[in-house]
Amino acid sequence: MSTIGFPASSISNHPSTIANNQGLRLIANLSGMNLNSVGDTIVNVQNIKTWYPLYLIGTNASTNLTTAAITINTGANGTGDNLFTTSLVGLTSSTAVIFVTNSGNLSEDVQRLYFRCTTAQGAVATADFWVYGWDLGFLS
Repeated sequence: MSTIGFPASSISNHPSTIANNQGLRLIANLSGMNLNSVGDTIVNVQNIKTWYPLYLIGTNASTNLTTAAITINTGANGTGDNLFTTSLVGLTSSTAVIFVTNSGNLSEDVQRLYFRCTTAQGAVATADFWVYGWDLGFLS
């Protein structure tokens, strides 16, 4: 009986180094977003020049979100390219997760994103968000 050998590998959370081009990676994240006030939170893009947004993941809601909604845009006050728009009704607890897919077709080269609460919860509420996408730095 023969054994098949596999190469050793290591896994780390959210690898985001400049050498990670041409792969799916973390684009930006925001912890503790205020969902009880309509407005923008500016978030820097993580160490990447050209990219395409694929997914938005939200979790760790501080309360059962029943009315809160957000958008993520490349410009302030909901301007620029809209990357994601979603109601947060699925975030019912700190362990619930929402997963949103980008339906756009534009690559981006901005270095800031605007996470905008468009509908306030009506009570103190926060949640954490991650944007993942393709690193297209090899095109630059």
